[in-house]
Amino acid sequence: MSSELQTLLSLLIVMVAAVWLLRRTFGKNAKGGCASGECAALSPSVKKLKRKARRG
Repeated sequence: MSSELQTLLSLLIVMVAAVWLLRRTFGKNAKGGCASGECAALSPSVKKLKRKARRG
């Protein structure tokens, strides 16, 4: 392989990785997930306690 081709392939790989990381970082929705209380892993009793704690 020529050095020019290797350079172009390396730059292409770096660009793809950068785009993937940026989409992964900034593309996520802020809502949802376990932090918002919508996590399926939380039992109903835990959800009830969290609601009660928020109220007062």
